[in-house]
Amino acid sequence: MNSVYSEKKICSGCGICEVNCPYDAVKMKVDEEGFLYPVIDYALCVDCGKCRKICSFNRDFINKKKGLSKADFNKKVYVGRHLNKNIVAESRSGGVFSALSDMVLNRGGAICGVVLDEKNIVKHIISERAEDRDLMRGSKYTQSFISREIWSDIKERLTRGQDVLFTGTSCQVAALKRFLGNSYSNLICLDIICHGVVSPLIFDTYIKTWEEKLKSKCLSINFREKKHYGWSAHVERLFLQDNNGKEYFVDSTIYRDLFYGHMTLRPSCYVCPYKSLDHPGDITIGDCWGIEKVDHAYADDLGCSIVFINTSIGDNAFNLIKDCLDVKKINLCEELLQQPLTKPFEVDEMARNDFWQDFYTLDKSFVLEKYGNGKFEKDVYMTEKVDKRSSLEVAFQVLDKIMCMFEEGISISYFFEDNRINTVAIYGFGKMGRHLYYLLKNAGINVEYAIDKHAENIENVDIQVFHPEDDLKKVDAVIVTPAAMFYEIESELYPLIPDTYIISIETVVSYRR
Repeated sequence: MNSVYSEKKICSGCGICEVNCPYDAVKMKVDEEGFLYPVIDYALCVDCGKCRKICSFNRDFINKKKGLSKADFNKKVYVGRHLNKNIVAESRSGGVFSALSDMVLNRGGAICGVVLDEKNIVKHIISERAEDRDLMRGSKYTQSFISREIWSDIKERLTRGQDVLFTGTSCQVAALKRFLGNSYSNLICLDIICHGVVSPLIFDTYIKTWEEKLKSKCLSINFREKKHYGWSAHVERLFLQDNNGKEYFVDSTIYRDLFYGHMTLRPSCYVCPYKSLDHPGDITIGDCWGIEKVDHAYADDLGCSIVFINTSIGDNAFNLIKDCLDVKKINLCEELLQQPLTKPFEVDEMARNDFWQDFYTLDKSFVLEKYGNGKFEKDVYMTEKVDKRSSLEVAFQVLDKIMCMFEEGISISYFFEDNRINTVAIYGFGKMGRHLYYLLKNAGINVEYAIDKHAENIENVDIQVFHPEDDLKKVDAVIVTPAAMFYEIESELYPLIPDTYIISIETVVSYRR
C-alpha cells in the first residue's frame, strides 16, 4: 500500500487510521503546510488495508450530496441563546454548548472539546471538570489536535457507561463515530458549522511574531473579542506579558483576514462533504448570521446561535436543556443559509501556491501582514463599525424609536427582562441621558448611577454622577446615550469595566419581543 489516502484533499487529518492500525505502522506526521497526514512505515505494514477502510472522510466524500432538497428545509431548527447573560458573554455565539455541557457534567459525564493549552497549542482534551469545560468555550480558528489516547479514552468511558459529550468539526465527529463502530446511547456528538481550519503552523507563526515584536510571552488569545467589539465583529485579542511583568493587550484583525482569505485552510476544507445541511453530529450549532433579517429580538449584537437537531439522541438532549435557553423553533430560510451550510469555499490554487511560496521565502511578519491586510502594531485595530451618521441624526432616530415604542405599547423594560439585566448605569448624562434615566426609573429599572466626562459640572439631579475614570460600582450593563459615538466610547470603557455589557441606547429602544 503506497498511502492511506489517494490525494491530500481526501484526508481531514483526524488520525483514526493511526489508532486503527493493529501493527502500529501508521503515524501522523506534519507536512510542509503544518497539517497532519498519515505516513506508513513499510517495515511494519502488512498491507491489511484497515487504515483505508476506516477512513470516514473518504467514504463521505464519495457519497456526498450535491445541492439542497425540499426535505432540507423541513429540518428541526432553533435560534436563540442561553438565559444567563454572563454565559452568553463568555461564548462566541449564544451559549448552547454551555447548557448542553452543564447537563452532561451534572449527570457525572465527561466533555471532550477544544482548548488552547499553556503552549498555545489547540487540542482536544476530555474532562469532568467545569473549569476545563470553560476553556472549551469559544471558537479556535485552527485545526485542533486529537491524540490517539483521546480516541481510546472516549471509547473506554462509553463502554463503562459514562455519558460523554464530544464537540468538534463535522469531520472529527464523523471520524469518532467511524472509530467507535457501534452506536452508544450515552454519547452526544455536537458539531459546529465549520468555515474551514487554518494551518497550526500559521497560527503558531502568528503568535510567535507578536511575541518577538513585543519581546513578551503570549499568555492567551481570544479569537473573537465579543465583549469589547460585539458579536458580529471578528477581532482577535492577545494578552502578552514580558519578563518584567509588563502586560500588553493587542487587538488585531490580521489572523481573521488570513482565515477569511482561505489560502491557509486545509486542502480537504475546499472539498468538504459536510459543507451542507447533512451533518454527522446529533446536534449542529453555529453563529446565526442573518438573524437580524428574521427576528429583531436577537438583533442586539450580543450573540445568537442556530441549532440543528439531526438525530433522536440530539432531540432528547436538546429537550433537556430548553429551560436554560431562550430559543425559538423556526422554519429554515434563505437568509440563514450561510455558505458553510450549502457548499465549501472555493480556492484560487495559484494564489494559494503564491502564499506558501512567499511564506517559505520571505520574512514571516511581512507575509502575514501582506495576506492578513493589516500591520503588526500594538493597538492598531480601529473598529470597522464606524457610525457615519451625525449626532443630530442619531438623536432624532433614537427619539423616533422611543415614540414608536409608546405607540406600539412596548415597554422599555422588555429588553432588560429578556436579557436578565437587573442593574444599569447610564453613560452620558446630558438631555438624552436624563430622559433615559426617568424613562427607566418609571419602568422600575434599577439605575445605580450615571457616568459623564463632565461629572463635576452636573447639578440638581437625584442620582450620583461619576467620571469614567472613577472607581465604578459593578453593574450588569452600561447604556451609552451618545449613540453616534458608541463604538469609540465602548473602546474607552471596556478596559475600565471589562465584565460589563456596554450597550447603545439605540439597541435598547430598538428591541422587540
